[in-house]
Amino acid sequence: MDFLDPIQPPPAPEPGRPRRPWVGPPGDWLGAPSVGPGIVGRSESVVVVLQSIVAYPVGCDLQIEIRARRVPGQAEEDWMSTVEGVSGHDLYGNDGPALPAGLRVEVHFADGHMATNLFQYSGSASGNPWDASAERPMWLWPLPPAKPFDVVIEWLSVGIPLTRTEVDGARVAEAAALAQPLWPDATGAES
Repeated sequence: MDFLDPIQPPPAPEPGRPRRPWVGPPGDWLGAPSVGPGIVGRSESVVVVLQSIVAYPVGCDLQIEIRARRVPGQAEEDWMSTVEGVSGHDLYGNDGPALPAGLRVEVHFADGHMATNLFQYSGSASGNPWDASAERPMWLWPLPPAKPFDVVIEWLSVGIPLTRTEVDGARVAEAAALAQPLWPDATGAES
């Protein structure tokens, strides 16, 4: 092949490949928001917020936000440790959750089942010398029953003790019923 020969496009992806519903929100559906209870944990320098719950027919996405501020007199090393915890990454090159010192989120259901964020690190983060923030979505599959469930958090290294917040599962189920397929042949609602 010469340098100026036409480039052949790669083969087309296999059509209709189903998305595995336990991986995350279906890409061919528009989720419906169910407003969260607000602040679910707070310390002097860090706040954890359940901003909203976006519901789909097969599950829901907890939109967890973290906000941190540098308190007056806080040592640089302490601030950088907080920023690393907010971002979910070691700023010095060791990617991954900052366990066991990092934010722990669990969802406790009425039937005794539980979900955790310990193996779910995604989202985005930003910061500067004075504050930092991050979005940490947490996907729950299957869709929780229309019964109350608890969002339980703990982040001891930043001063947030074990905190339990009840969520109205009926509101989440109502929101899931309002989710819309983006295309007529959407398949993401299959469980």
